[in-house]
Amino acid sequence: MKLSLRDLAEILLLCGLVFSHEAIRDWEARLAPLLCASAAGARPAAAGILTRYTSK
Repeated sequence: MKLSLRDLAEILLLCGLVFSHEAIRDWEARLAPLLCASAAGARPAAAGILTRYTSK
């Protein structure tokens, strides 16, 4: 099941927080690249996956 931005706004409304789906979309646009960058650096490579090293 995939949540839409409107679904997320409705879930937050149930918690007493009022946000429009446009506000959540703006947060996603600003925060998703930061979250992806931090997650990519935080997790080790999966077993069986070769990592590429560049020589200097």
